[in-house]
Amino acid sequence: MDGTTLGSIPASWRRKEESPRREAAIPLPSQGASNNSATNASLEAVKPVSQQKNLRMKAARVACGMSQSDLAEAVGVTRQTIGLIEAGGYNPTLNLCRSICKALGVTLNDLFWEE
Repeated sequence: MDGTTLGSIPASWRRKEESPRREAAIPLPSQGASNNSATNASLEAVKPVSQQKNLRMKAARVACGMSQSDLAEAVGVTRQTIGLIEAGGYNPTLNLCRSICKALGVTLNDLFWEE
């Protein structure tokens, strides 16, 4: 800097004093049974679909004669990642899905398309 002081900076360039921030009130979900039961029902509806996808992946892997370790090495992830995908505990990225399909010789539709 050239040694200018704050007083020589035009007022329009100066940082305005901020007023104290107020915390925004975030509404919490009600504790009513109807709201929770609807949420639980929607979660239950999603669960079987992901399990079906993962069972198809496991079936394709076994049909190719590959272990989880073999598939993991082929796609560049750990064996634990493959195990979590098959168990429904990990949602793989699209790139990982493509790599898995390529390694197993199947299409994305074969493993990941909902019918």
